Amino acid sequence: MSSGRLVAVFSHPSLEHWDGTSWGLFPVPNPYSAALGGLLIISSNNIWVAERTTVNGQYVERMEYWNGKGWHAVSQ
Repeated sequence: MSSGRLVAVFSHPSLEHWDGTSWGLFPVPNPYSAALGGLLIISSNNIWVAERTTVNGQYVERMEYWNGKGWHAVSQ
């Protein structure tokens, strides 16, 4: 994903990007997350997302970071 590309965020956790020709799926940090709350794209290997998910029946907000190869939870 590079600058100038469109990104769509949906309430059911999925991300898609527009490459100038078509939409394509982009992996989400937690496909079972309740909702994605925010997205910050700095570069193709520096993407941050806020998500709300359930852990043991409780809602938890957390941040995840994309390093270009995979998502990583950010310690709170």
